[in-house]
Amino acid sequence: MESKVTRMIKIRSCDGAVLDVPEEVAVQSRLIRHAVEDFVTAETLNLAFEYCTKHADFAAAAAIPAADDEKKKAAETEIKDWTSSFVNALSMDVLYDLVHGSNYLAIEELMDLCCERVAGMIRRKSAEEVRATFDIMNDFPPNGED
Repeated sequence: MESKVTRMIKIRSCDGAVLDVPEEVAVQSRLIRHAVEDFVTAETLNLAFEYCTKHADFAAAAAIPAADDEKKKAAETEIKDWTSSFVNALSMDVLYDLVHGSNYLAIEELMDLCCERVAGMIRRKSAEEVRATFDIMNDFPPNGED
């Protein structure tokens, strides 16, 4: 009889216990199956967590009582600038993956940010320019685009 190597999945319970569960057992749960099998790649997870970490850091800094409104405004400008640089540096493929990954991971602010970038790429463009930007084939018959 051949021995089969079983992939183990670590699952942390709400009381902090970490369980090692064989993958074929764990994926019987729809939630765990989606987490294991879905398309959230390591790159997408890293970007999502980078975004969350930066925003958590800024939230913690904002929670410190500050007597200086200028420092608070500077921090708000810094997070706005960082967020803009973060999303604008993404390639089209990575942006697409991050839209789906942030939706799957339920990180609403990140999903909104990515969707705003996509909307900005569409804004004030003709249908032909949008097709070119997103590599969409025109499948309308002649005169069918009215």
